[in-house]
Amino acid sequence: PERFAPAGKDHLIAEFNLKSNEPVVVNVAHLAGHKAQQYLVRAIPLVLARIPTARFFIVGEGELMNELQALAASLGLNQQLVFTGFRQDVGAFYQIADLFVMSSVDEGLGTAILDALALGKPVVATDSGGIPEIIRDGETGRLVAPADPAALAEGIVELLTHPEQGKRMASLGQEVVRRNFSVEAMVDKNIEVYQRIL
Repeated sequence: PERFAPAGKDHLIAEFNLKSNEPVVVNVAHLAGHKAQQYLVRAIPLVLARIPTARFFIVGEGELMNELQALAASLGLNQQLVFTGFRQDVGAFYQIADLFVMSSVDEGLGTAILDALALGKPVVATDSGGIPEIIRDGETGRLVAPADPAALAEGIVELLTHPEQGKRMASLGQEVVRRNFSVEAMVDKNIEVYQRIL
């Protein structure tokens, strides 16, 4: 849980000229088919129609970079969406985030979600793979239907316009991560499995 806690964010505020009235939405993931960032890109105009000051960052690299950038350009998102490519300072992006979004259509667990919750960041994620093991809808974050830009946009708008609700969910999510997904907790659970097998 402490992995990204010390990361500073001031350099990103300067690099991307972020203003205090601009809510920041971050996705951290490989740019690959199962991560399904195309649905996030398609959700962004729907969010901007209601929250025009929102800024979006997709952090990571992958084989779909050119395709996603072309989609964003076709939607006129050159100013509001930044594809950062590979970054060494991933922790800083979590720090500037007002909201973390995971758009996957298939996901083993979603360790990026664990990182976001460990830092107390609200999360909107898709109801796919192992994500519901972390995000309980309305409790530790918002779960929305996968492959549905409108549902994703609705979840994003809801938590950006109700920040106190997002903070409550993030706080509960932080407790779940510390209780169930710390190194110590996962070691203990592995030992329990070994003991059952023996």
